[in-house]
Amino acid sequence: MKVRVFSAVFALALFVSCQNSSQERDYKGLADGLCACLAPMAEFQKTLEDALKAPENEEEFQSMMAEMESIMAEGQNCIKALEEKFGVVEGEEDFAKAEEAFRKACPEIAEFLSQGQEGQEPEPMPVQ
Repeated sequence: MKVRVFSAVFALALFVSCQNSSQERDYKGLADGLCACLAPMAEFQKTLEDALKAPENEEEFQSMMAEMESIMAEGQNCIKALEEKFGVVEGEEDFAKAEEAFRKACPEIAEFLSQGQEGQEPEPMPVQ
């Protein structure tokens, strides 16, 4: 069973309202920031998936859930800071540019996320 603990956080990162024109947007800055926010969650996700493959005791699993909550909270705070700094992408063209920058900045995390969201429509991404 694959658990996507940060899909909801990533979706949250993709919602915000943009105040500036697309010519002023810093897609690379947004992508770099989003990579930094999501890296701890992606790494933990891999650890969690590995743990789920082998039988674990209840105490260890509870410890991992507590760690996951902490990592998610840190990620949400990081994403909120990105939202304040960059705003949100609106429209297909802006989303395509933001997504391309994100895929270039951290291709492994982007691929990992796409595996967890297959069949789902893309959501707006924060940018300036």
